[in-house]
Amino acid sequence: MNQSALKDIQQALNAIRGEVARTDDETKWAALELMLGMSSSIVALAKKMTKPKTKTVKKLSLYLKRKSSNNQHLLAKTRTTSSVI
Repeated sequence: MNQSALKDIQQALNAIRGEVARTDDETKWAALELMLGMSSSIVALAKKMTKPKTKTVKKLSLYLKRKSSNNQHLLAKTRTTSSVI
């Protein structure tokens, strides 16, 4: 965690709080909307960073199937699985 970045952010928030306290109600609502938009984008970025990376792998499964005439035929079946990297 970068302590100097957090300190800078806290100072900026304190400055915003001081400016908002001196404004009318309409400006306070506008400032709140801006801050909510910023926080939602930060949350989206954090979710993106913590999402596990997945990789799709195709596996070829081979098995024998017996027919009524006792002939063996080789059949291939493909299945797709996802695994976490």
